[in-house]
Amino acid sequence: MHLRDHRVLIYQKKGVFVGFKADDVLGLKHFFMEEKIEKQNIETSLLTPFVDEVFSRENQCWSVFNIGRFATSQEFLQIIK
Repeated sequence: MHLRDHRVLIYQKKGVFVGFKADDVLGLKHFFMEEKIEKQNIETSLLTPFVDEVFSRENQCWSVFNIGRFATSQEFLQIIK
C-alpha cells in the first residue's frame, strides 16, 4: 500500500476531533438545483440520516453527506469511546 492510496479527512468542532479515512476522492462536484432529487429516491443505509441533499446526474446519484452531524451523532460517539 502506498501513502497516496488513501486520504484522511480531519474534523474538529465543539470538542470533537476525529479523522476519516477515504479510499477514493472524486474531487469537488458542482450541481444545479434542477439536478436535486428527493432523498426518498435513494437506497437506505446506516448513513442515510446524515445525507442533507441528493443530486442526480447522468443516471448517477450523488449524496451530500453532513460530516459534522455524523461526527457528533450519538451512534458515532458510542463507537469511538
